[in-house]
Amino acid sequence: MNDNRILMLVDYRGTFYSSTKKVAGSMDVQKLSKLFENHGFDVRVESFTDVDFRSDRYRGIHVVYQSSEDPDLYYKDYIEDVLLGLELIGAILVPNFFKFRAHHNKVFMEILRDVSGSPLIQSLKSQSFGTLDEFKLNLDRFNLPVVIKPSAGARSQGVEMASAKGDLIRVASRISRSLSLFNVRRMFAGLVNGKGYKPISNHRRKFLVQEFVEGLSCDYKVVVYKDKFYFFRRDIKPGDFRASGTQDFTFPLEAPEGLLDYAEQIFKLFNVPFASFDIAIKNEAFHLLEFQFVSFGQRALERSEVYFTKHDGQWHSAKCFSDLEENFVDSIVWYISKQT
Repeated sequence: MNDNRILMLVDYRGTFYSSTKKVAGSMDVQKLSKLFENHGFDVRVESFTDVDFRSDRYRGIHVVYQSSEDPDLYYKDYIEDVLLGLELIGAILVPNFFKFRAHHNKVFMEILRDVSGSPLIQSLKSQSFGTLDEFKLNLDRFNLPVVIKPSAGARSQGVEMASAKGDLIRVASRISRSLSLFNVRRMFAGLVNGKGYKPISNHRRKFLVQEFVEGLSCDYKVVVYKDKFYFFRRDIKPGDFRASGTQDFTFPLEAPEGLLDYAEQIFKLFNVPFASFDIAIKNEAFHLLEFQFVSFGQRALERSEVYFTKHDGQWHSAKCFSDLEENFVDSIVWYISKQT
């Protein structure tokens, strides 16, 4: 295995990852390449569509990649095919494929939570469903209120709270709706011509039902690059329950007691080069609401005045300009060195 090779995959626009400093901004691909080279890596930049699956040049190479937030996730679906193909021919994805799968996929995110076996991240109960029909068979298992989320989406789009049984059906029906003319025609033909016909559901968009944490006034976004921790606070508007999606941000110079320790523990649990965590605090208990490992927002890093590191068991803050590309490369290099 040649551990000093890195393949960086850019999209059809030639962009890589993201930056909040520009509209639909990208990291500086040339700068990333130079930084990797400064660490002794041989860097190759390719687009997803340029990958040659008949070549053996990818075996043992570390692949850094991105996800996509395109409408309906069509391009993300294509990226998934390419990443799985690369694994089949011996490439090493950084982070691994399961971390990519959880991006814009809250159902798989919750599967990662469940299979972790760690009480640290299992304080909130959730249940996923592939159809409204499955959901209707399980209405009595929920202690209201609950939060119902579409599997895909960001900034709380489509997320609603259900406080009564009637809300459960109404919200889940809207989120899961997948009616198509083709399905209507097939259903009509089956009813007319088929004996024992069982129709396909018109509500097949997967979704998630999650335990609701009552009484929150805010939550925290914590972003970790290697040993640097950045965070900001998101306040919840009066009459709402969602912090994600709000523009009411503050960037405190001190972290709430225990927040960074908790973030450090779950960061180590997931074994990734970088991560983004949505964390709520209720009665001194920490709840991991959501988490991402690829293509997450960079507001915490690029707009925070300080970052935090831990030395001799104590957290210390440092005021300085944080360079996104440098943090990204340092984290990848550190992660690869740990695995070899």
